[in-house]
Amino acid sequence: MSSQLDLPTTIPQEEAEDLPLEGTPVTLVGPLNLPPIVFGAASFSKLYNAEHHLSSALPIRTVRLALRYGVRAFDTSAYYGPSEIILGNALHTLKDEFPRSSYQLMTKCGRYGLSNFDYSPATIRESVKNSLERLKTDYLDTVYLHDIEFVATPCLPKTSGDHSTALKEDAALYGLAPGEEGKIRGEGDQKILDAFHELQKLKA
Repeated sequence: MSSQLDLPTTIPQEEAEDLPLEGTPVTLVGPLNLPPIVFGAASFSKLYNAEHHLSSALPIRTVRLALRYGVRAFDTSAYYGPSEIILGNALHTLKDEFPRSSYQLMTKCGRYGLSNFDYSPATIRESVKNSLERLKTDYLDTVYLHDIEFVATPCLPKTSGDHSTALKEDAALYGLAPGEEGKIRGEGDQKILDAFHELQKLKA
């Protein structure tokens, strides 16, 4: 997949466009100390860019500029092809200017292809291990279960249209009535809960 990319490992020569423009800096907010903008690294994949772009210095320059603007959180996924490797390479290359403690890393597990879902505890554990290696880090700030809506047991009275009544008069139909919070509605729900418990173990 991405191991074939020949990624640069030196800091690109700085140009005028590598410096932030004057303006209000992005600051960290809220109890999670996150910026209001998170860098979505799905763009570091062949879904959005050609291989020559991904192998160039542009990803490093893009990550550096985002960090200089104060965007100190990055979201990626094992599903996004080479994204974790490209992002990890960029952050590692920039480690002297931006040490690991200066930003948050978020990734996802459970989805690995268009129709390839695996939330089994062993796969979740292996996925997190692989993400750590690809991102060149020894810890992750956040790990999401990716696209669980495709696996969870559906509990919907309708599949399209306005669902705003789910939080009001139709709460019981959607499984959102008081006391229903922990109810397992099928095999899909159990898979998600097992995966969540595995992530909780890895957090320790």
